[in-house]
Amino acid sequence: MTFKYDISYFLNLKYLGYFWWLFMSLVFMVKLPIFLIHLWLPKAHVEAPLSGSIILAGVLLKLGGYGIFKSFFFSFIDFIMNIGWIYSIGLLGSVFICFVCIRQIDLKCLIAYSSVVHIGPVLCSLVTFRWTGWIGCFYIIISHGICSSGLFFMLNLIYIRWTSRRVLILKGRVICLPILRFWWFFLCIVNIGCPPSFNFISEFLITLRIIRIRYVSFIIWGFTLFISGIYRIYLFVVLNHGSILSKYLTNFLNIYENYILLMHSYPLLFIFLNLSFIC
Repeated sequence: MTFKYDISYFLNLKYLGYFWWLFMSLVFMVKLPIFLIHLWLPKAHVEAPLSGSIILAGVLLKLGGYGIFKSFFFSFIDFIMNIGWIYSIGLLGSVFICFVCIRQIDLKCLIAYSSVVHIGPVLCSLVTFRWTGWIGCFYIIISHGICSSGLFFMLNLIYIRWTSRRVLILKGRVICLPILRFWWFFLCIVNIGCPPSFNFISEFLITLRIIRIRYVSFIIWGFTLFISGIYRIYLFVVLNHGSILSKYLTNFLNIYENYILLMHSYPLLFIFLNLSFIC
């Protein structure tokens, strides 16, 4: 007559509580963009319209992390902290997807796969059962939700003007739109995690937590940050370097589009001023 799964530990049914936690966590892991369970994510983003991609990246995918966090309160801490496959899925999965992102030819698939790289260490920080890891997990969920939805919106602006998301077709097209070039540069450096962005603070907190778990995990996490920085720089360079042709010229951004991009960029840059209030 209780939802506490750790009661089975005291009743000599420890493995029963383990399977209960595993099955309930799988329900929320499907909603997280993590390795081995993310196969539906690129297809959903490519087929979805702009509003669907923004809601999926900004809201729905973040509910999975919150659900896993709440499920920890119903479980016994001993058998969760001894699960090594969580670190493997979180860290090694991010490394594998980094190489998948480098070879993408569809920019929307590239942004969708980058969600897997971002959210992979969330599992590692949740399992640490430390306040620093949980705060870093929540911060990276919030920052990724804002940044990825802004990237999807800008990619939709490019798609409306040139009706394509292919890398070879769109190479150098954003040079014709200086304002969009500025917003694309800003969200790309925020996605990389440059200070003093909100994404940098979240990755810094997760790094502090991963160092105390295992030093090998810190090496893998550092390699992930290096490879992810490569394809995020590639995401900016491929659209902003090339020759300008007269047939590529198009209309500039209107006030409505600039206002939406400003509302995506303002929290990522200035939210660190109120971190004491958020904590």
